[in-house]
Amino acid sequence: MKETKFKFRSISSNSISSFMHDELFASTPEQFNDPYDSLFYYDVDKFYESFINDDKSVTLLAEFLLDEWKKGRPKTTLCELKEAIKNNKIHFLPCFNNLVLDLLHSLRTQVLISCFCNSNKKAIMWSHYANYGTGFALEYKKEDLSKLANNYITEYANAYKNDYDIEELKLFGYKKVDYNGTRFDGTNVAYCQIQEYLQRKIKEKKRELTEKKYILNLDDFHSLFLYKDKSWNYEDEDRIILPNHNVNKSFKCIGKIKPIAVYLGEFISFNDKYLICSIANVKNIPIYKMVTTLDKKRFGLKTRRLSKPEIDEILNNFTEKN
Repeated sequence: MKETKFKFRSISSNSISSFMHDELFASTPEQFNDPYDSLFYYDVDKFYESFINDDKSVTLLAEFLLDEWKKGRPKTTLCELKEAIKNNKIHFLPCFNNLVLDLLHSLRTQVLISCFCNSNKKAIMWSHYANYGTGFALEYKKEDLSKLANNYITEYANAYKNDYDIEELKLFGYKKVDYNGTRFDGTNVAYCQIQEYLQRKIKEKKRELTEKKYILNLDDFHSLFLYKDKSWNYEDEDRIILPNHNVNKSFKCIGKIKPIAVYLGEFISFNDKYLICSIANVKNIPIYKMVTTLDKKRFGLKTRRLSKPEIDEILNNFTEKN
C-alpha cells in the first residue's frame, strides 16, 4: 500500500475553492499558527565581537547608518561612525538586534511551506487545524506530493535563474520535520549573512535592487526550517518547502493535485457536510466520517466510509430542505 499524508482544513471560501479546483497552497512561516516556527536564537555578545573585528562589516554598517546618523550629528564622517560602532557596544546593540531580526524575516519570507500529517486519527490535529472537528481533511499520495514539489522547483529554476543555482535549489523539496529539544543557534548564520544583507540594504537605498536570495548551507537550512520543539511532535509532520520569488507574497498556489479521499470532521455542520460531499461526489473520491472511539480506553478517532446510499441521502436531504 502506498504511503499517504493528510492535510487538515477549516471550512472557508479559500479551502472549499482549493478543494474544488485541486489546488495546493503554501505560505511563509510567518503565517503559521506557531509564531516560533522557523526561528533561531543568537549570542549577541559573540555576534558583536565577531562583527566589530571585521572592518568590512563595520564599514558596511556605517555606510548604511550614516545618513540617519547625520540627522542628529551633521558633521559626522564615515570613519568617526565606524569608531563609534566599535567603541559603543551598549548604544549599538539595539541596532544589531534589529539587523538580525530583519535578516531572519528575510530568510523566512524566502520560503513557502505546506504541511502534512502522517495520521488523520489524532483529535488534537482536528482541534487545532480543522476548527475543533468542524472542518475536513484531505488525503494525498506521498509520491504525488513529492512530484508536485519537484515540478515547482523545475519551473522556478527556469523562471528565476538569478535567484538560486542548481545546487542551491536542492535545499528545497519534500522533507520530514525533526523534533529537537533546542532552538537552532543562528549566531554564525547571522554573522555570515549580515554582509550580504547590508550590501543589499545599501543598494536598495540607492535603488539598485537585486533579486539574489540569501543562501544557507544544507545543515543550517534544515535546522531553521525543519527543526521544531519536542512539544509539537504529536503532529508527526512532513513539509513541502519551496523557494518564494516574490517575498511580499506570503500565500501562493504551488500546483494542482487531486486528493485520493476526503474526511469529514465529526462535528461538521449539515450544510458544510453537503458541500464537501457534493464536491467529492463529482471528483469520484471516497468520503469518510471521523467518529469518536467511545468503546476503547485510549483517546483517539476512527474513520467510517460513507456508503453511496448515505451520500445520496445527504445530498437529497439538503436539496429537499432548501
